Amino acid sequence: NVTEHQEGWHKQQYVYPDLTADYVDCNDPFWSTSCTSDYCAAQNAAIEKAGVVMSTPYLMSTVLLPFLGLMVDKIGYRAIISTIAPVLFLIAHLVLGLQHPAASAVGPLIGQGLAYSLFAAIFWTSVPLTVEERLTGTAYGVIYSAMNVGYALFPMIIAGIYNAAGGKYIPGVEFFFVACAILGLIFGVFLNMYDGLYGRKLNAPSKVTDVDKDKLFSRPKALENMPSAEKIECFRFSRIDE
Repeated sequence: NVTEHQEGWHKQQYVYPDLTADYVDCNDPFWSTSCTSDYCAAQNAAIEKAGVVMSTPYLMSTVLLPFLGLMVDKIGYRAIISTIAPVLFLIAHLVLGLQHPAASAVGPLIGQGLAYSLFAAIFWTSVPLTVEERLTGTAYGVIYSAMNVGYALFPMIIAGIYNAAGGKYIPGVEFFFVACAILGLIFGVFLNMYDGLYGRKLNAPSKVTDVDKDKLFSRPKALENMPSAEKIECFRFSRIDE
């Protein structure tokens, strides 16, 4: 009950016998400073804390990705890592779906951050190893198109699960991500089998190609039979083009 009158109120007092969170608008000074100031202060603190916790996977990837990329260049194992990452995703989402609502989400989110970092370190670098050089741009275009299909469909699927569960994300949405992780694990196992049959390109370390400087800076053979003046002029322009 609110009985302390302030300027701008329409009534001398407000009585809410069954006040719930649905009535409270902490963006309104009536609620945030007068009626439910303690509740709104606690809500704002919880929102700030949730923002910090939810940023954990992205902060981890920011720090880990350069080192994981270097590791992949040195040891390879791209197909194997593509199988490990879904396992970590599966465990993280399973824990988030089954743990007590009051339990901390930091642990599962750390698992998500590690899984995301591992997958990002091997995903894009695998494209040039699996398609012909002349089709690299096409491959990237197809991948981005498939990703955008996911970005379009997943929010609708999640919204449908949320509505079907009576306005609850957990555990239904988390179990949906568990199913996606299982599907990723199946594809990862298949990818390892395929890579083993066709030369182990994905699981091999990155190759270093030494450039032959003599060939790189040699004169074109077409210049050999040219008159001297034309040869000098043509070679000068060819060097500029390089």
